[in-house]
Order: sequence, then structure tokens, then C-alpha cells
Amino acid sequence: MSCPRCASLQSLSDKPYLPFRGSVTAVTPQPAPPRLAGRNHAFPPRKVLKNRRNMAWHVSCCTKQYMAVYLHVEFEIHTTALLFIRGFCGKILHAICYYTASVFVTVDTTTYRLSFTFGGLLIPETRTIAQQYQEIGDWDLVRVRVLSENLLQKTRQSSSYRYFREVRCRFDAAQSWEIELLADNAASDTDHALVSLAIVSRYYRLIGDFLTTVVRERLVEGLDRMDVALVKTFMAEQETIHPAIGDLALSTREKLASVVVRVLTEARVAVGTRNALRLERPSMTPRLRELYCAYGNEADHHHLLWTDKEMHPCIQ
Repeated sequence: MSCPRCASLQSLSDKPYLPFRGSVTAVTPQPAPPRLAGRNHAFPPRKVLKNRRNMAWHVSCCTKQYMAVYLHVEFEIHTTALLFIRGFCGKILHAICYYTASVFVTVDTTTYRLSFTFGGLLIPETRTIAQQYQEIGDWDLVRVRVLSENLLQKTRQSSSYRYFREVRCRFDAAQSWEIELLADNAASDTDHALVSLAIVSRYYRLIGDFLTTVVRERLVEGLDRMDVALVKTFMAEQETIHPAIGDLALSTREKLASVVVRVLTEARVAVGTRNALRLERPSMTPRLRELYCAYGNEADHHHLLWTDKEMHPCIQ
């Protein structure tokens, strides 16, 4: 889908728009917010941005679906005041529009994959399968060896196949250098965990969106408490965009929430005891940071909880 107005707006963006996928939601904006001292443009107060149910701003600035969202703006100019729709971390989103009577925002409603009901990052299994793939280079042969030699050390072959299939699917979202790094025994356990986190966040967008819109924002605001209730709240809020979540049984939702927490724990994003978890930014080796700066995208940087300052050199 293309729009000449969007094409003209794109020149104002530091990143290209993503391909269109989804549906259109009509939004009636609130009155333009007051200008703040020292600023030459108006933008919503931070307390407004934090209200995820404030759809007048939320659909645009809580494109907390961030990289997964494409903004398609059609406008009628009712005032000459520019409104910069700002994101949760103060970052201006990839869209600039005038204050309008009506704004149509296209939100990515690509269905969430909700099949991560077991395991977590699966770091040992991921490392083993990556090593076999680097050696053999053929997924069918890798599967045969993994199952016949029980390389994943499971008690039943059906369990081995289940884990192999899960890791194999995740690798569909991986870059070749990420698989190479996972197969490298010289790489640190931390790097293996963070690469696994980046791949999982890409494949399971619910996890990636949670990292970006909840975890990263809480770290920016200096809030470090983490518990499964945050995941449940996030999932409940996503039901309007992803109704498949509402179709899940309560037990399945509980399991998904617990797996998300386990993923964060294994990546050392959430540390502490089960009932007293706190969030922290994971440490990253200079080598891995350079790789993601060179070959990753903004979504990867958000999933890995980089600050805007850390991301800035990568977008020059």
C-alpha cells in the first residue's frame, strides 16, 4: 500500500516506513497540548503517554508496537501548529503530522505466535543445534543426527523432536551470523543468552513487544520491579489488537506469562528470587555490541534494551 502523502512525510524520517500489514483505526485527537518552556513544538505530556488506554495518543505514540507499526496518516489541516507525536522514551516516532480533525493510523495486526508454552530461551539446545547446523549445513541431516544420537539429552525421542522443531523454527528469524555466534564455544554465555533473546523476540513478537513497551520503558523511568502480573496486564491490553489472546484458556495464558518471565530471567534481564525479581540492563561484550550495531536493526536494539544514547552511533 502506498500513499503520496506518506512518501512526502518519509523524507522527514530517519528510518523508512515498514511494509503495510493490518487494518485501519479511526482516531479523534484531543485538543493540542500546551507548549512547554524551551520547546518550539507541542507534544503530549509524559503522563498522557503513559496512559495506554488513551487512544487519542496511544495508537500513534504507543506504537509501542513500535517497529511492528506502520503509520499511514491522512489529514486535514485545522491549525498550523506542528504536533510531534513522541514515543515512550522521548524518541520522535517515524511520523510527523498536523493537528487534525481525524487521523487514520494503520496498526500491524499480524497474528502473534502464541506457541511458546514450554521452555524459555533453550540456550543449551539452541547452542547444540547451531553447532550441528554449522557443521552439516542441512536441516534434514541435522534433525536425523540430533534425534538418532540424542544430542539434546532428552529422555524420550518425542521430547527431542519437540525441542528441535522449536529451535529450528526460531532460527527462521535468525541472521546467519547469529547462528555462527551461537555455535562458537569461545563466545561467552552472556552473549549466547542475548543472541537467543534477540532471536526469540523477533520470532515471538509478543515477547519483543513486551520488552520494548514495558521492560525498556520501566528501565528508562527507573522502575525495576518485575513480576508475572506485568506480563498478564500487557497481554490483556493487547487483546484489542490481537483477539487471539482472548481466545486462549486461562491456563495457557498463565503458562505464556510464566515463560516470558523465564525468558527474561535466563537472559539476566530479570534477576533475583522468583517473588522479588528486579529488572536490569544486561551486560554486553563490545564484540556483540558492534555486531548488532552493524547488522541489527532498531527493533533488535530495543529488544536488547539499549538506551537512545547507545543506539545513536548505529543510526548515523
